[in-house]
Amino acid sequence: MLGETTAPKIRAILVEHETVAASAIAEVEARAGIARARRGGRLTVRSEREVWQRFELIWSTSAILDVDRTLLASATDLAYRRGLRGYDAVQLASGLRAAEATGHPGFVCLDRELNVAAEAEGLTCLMT
Repeated sequence: MLGETTAPKIRAILVEHETVAASAIAEVEARAGIARARRGGRLTVRSEREVWQRFELIWSTSAILDVDRTLLASATDLAYRRGLRGYDAVQLASGLRAAEATGHPGFVCLDRELNVAAEAEGLTCLMT
């Protein structure tokens, strides 16, 4: 979950980049992570609502990448080659698709293992 030092870094990255692309599954993952943080006592009900509203604002202005059979085939290969969990492989495949479409290889992720795989695939991790 976003900490006090992480959230400002992400906001700065979002402001700096004109286009933000995300896998369609990111909405599910964000909702699950925010709810898990509330259940674990890291967020109050009010702060959960505020975090979700901020996410929805970012989401509403993002380019959402559909998860289709071609993307899933790429994710399947990445899961095998990089030892990734299923949703992480889909996120990375989406990042690679976005980089190919835009020519901008930036990748934002809070998961160290996924960042290592992203860099190995040629993406530039913007969260260091």
